[in-house]
Amino acid sequence: MTTRAGRHILVTGFPSFLARRLISTLCEDPMARVTVLVQERFLAEAEVARNQLSSLGRVELLAGDVVKIDFGLSGAEIERLANSVDEIYHFAADSFFGETRRRLFDVNVTGTMHALDIARLAKRLRRFVHLSSIVVAGRRTGRVMEGDLDGRYGFHNAVEE
Repeated sequence: MTTRAGRHILVTGFPSFLARRLISTLCEDPMARVTVLVQERFLAEAEVARNQLSSLGRVELLAGDVVKIDFGLSGAEIERLANSVDEIYHFAADSFFGETRRRLFDVNVTGTMHALDIARLAKRLRRFVHLSSIVVAGRRTGRVMEGDLDGRYGFHNAVEE
C-alpha cells in the first residue's frame, strides 16, 4: 500500500467539467501529485487552468490521447507512470450526439481499454475509477444489471450504443 506522501494520480478527460472539478478537488490534498492526460489541442487551455490552481507545482500536464495505444506516450513516460501512479481516474468520454459512431467507439470503448492497459502496468495501483453514464442502458428501464447492457434492448442513438 502506498503512503500519502507517495500519492500520484492520473486523470483523463480534460477539459470536461467533471475532470476539471476532480483535478481541483484532488489538489486540495497537499500530498497529492496529479498528472493530467491532455490532448495536444487542449494543452494551452490546460496550462491556463493549471495556473489558476494554488498547487500548480504538483500538477503535470502530459500530452496524449486515450484513443492511442499507451495513450500515445513514449516508453519512458509509460514506465514512469507504471512505477509511480497509484490512482487512475478515467473520465475521458465523448457524448456529442453529432459525433460519428466510430469516434464514439474509439473514445468511449477503446479509450477505456487503453486506460485499463495502463492500470495493469501500474505496480502501485490502489484505485481505478471509471466515470460512465446511465445512458449506456439504452432503452432498458427499471433495474439495470451490468449483464443487461449487451444491447438486446436497443439504443436510442449512437452515444448510448
